[in-house]
Amino acid sequence: MGAAQPSSGGISRPGEVIHRQKWARSGLTEATFFDVYEVGDLLGSGSFGQVRNCWLVNDPEKQKLAVKAIDTKSELFETAGPLISARKEANILKSVQHPNIVELFEVFEK
Repeated sequence: MGAAQPSSGGISRPGEVIHRQKWARSGLTEATFFDVYEVGDLLGSGSFGQVRNCWLVNDPEKQKLAVKAIDTKSELFETAGPLISARKEANILKSVQHPNIVELFEVFEK
């Protein structure tokens, strides 16, 4: 996962991030996922990658979040189709607000 610049828009190009967290307000103009989050236990895995527990690095309460890490170097991503699907999923999640659907905070692309 590479460095990302904060943005208030949707997902449109590599390196763009949907900004919702404190890292940009704390003076960072660029951050990698691991600058912002600590990663915990594996929650599940599938064809596209893994889902793990995570929390903000400087969060004293360690509010539990989840990260979906997609392996863009897998055989599934040899064509553009799955990557487009991953972007569509992120855009859909960003636009949906429902108590039974996870809320999308940020997207990091390398």
